[in-house]
Amino acid sequence: MQYPSSRCPGMTAIFALLFILLSAAAVLSVLFLDGVLRVLFPVMELAIAALFVWVLTGTRYTLAENALILQCGPIRDELPYREIKSVYKTRGHGFLMALDFDRLELNPGLDPTRGKIVLSPVREDEFIEELRKRCPELIVK
Repeated sequence: MQYPSSRCPGMTAIFALLFILLSAAAVLSVLFLDGVLRVLFPVMELAIAALFVWVLTGTRYTLAENALILQCGPIRDELPYREIKSVYKTRGHGFLMALDFDRLELNPGLDPTRGKIVLSPVREDEFIEELRKRCPELIVK
């Protein structure tokens, strides 16, 4: 079962602003730079802008057979269900695999190097119930 990331207007606006700024920088680079920089800078700026679009449209969470698969643009991570100990609703800022300020925080428990995992699936309550079916000892706070 797959859940796309919820997107709040504020986070979408941040991504849109970054995309516009990078696109404008690419145009200005073509107009005002010479030589190899005239090509190199716009290519880099447009690649970064494309990365923002990929993250915005490609962030999702999949409840697979044995693991929760987290996809955020080019970044992919798998979290085995046996490692998930708790989940609770939280609110915060910053970008972690979440595109909304209303988030779920998972604490894997068994692997302290992994730390807390923050995500923002649409239909949070349904996501928690599906996760609970796969993690019978899950603590919901």
